[in-house]
Amino acid sequence: MLLADDAEAAINRDLSEPLRSDPRLVVNGSVSLTITDDSRIVADERIRAAQREQQAMAGLISHLEGLRELLLDRHLGIVWWIERYADCQFAVGDPAAKTASLLRTFRMITGALAADQERSQSDVNAVIKARVAELLAALDDPVSGRRVLDLLETMLRTLTPPSQRVGGEAQGAENGASVVSAGDRSGGA
Repeated sequence: MLLADDAEAAINRDLSEPLRSDPRLVVNGSVSLTITDDSRIVADERIRAAQREQQAMAGLISHLEGLRELLLDRHLGIVWWIERYADCQFAVGDPAAKTASLLRTFRMITGALAADQERSQSDVNAVIKARVAELLAALDDPVSGRRVLDLLETMLRTLTPPSQRVGGEAQGAENGASVVSAGDRSGGA
């Protein structure tokens, strides 16, 4: 909110550019910006208000995410839903019809939430597929392909316990062979 220092730096940067109209003319200058106490108080209050709004929004998002998880929980979702609307079930009218309505509404809401969750997962899957396609395209270039292979080997060594590795170090060590990655080659055989 208070960008006086940034504004001062920008003005001084512009003033530092040489004049091109007359090479004999030399001009020096600098700018110093100040902010009145009243302006600073107003800006500080705006900053605090923005922070309060961000905190409130973060709290709301956390609450809504918790509700979504609760609704999608196979064991607690329906129980929470029925408990939440228990008063409606026993208000004037047929409790069986109201309960059936609550259950239909619950299934409709959880169906929509599950579909939304699947869509977001399919978006993640689409990104993964696009990255794999880029990776495969990089394999067409020998230099890039070698780098990709080195990175994959490093990643697998890091993420996979030796007992679960297929080929490479685990099997090579069992057979008495020495495995050398592309990054470890230094001339020689």
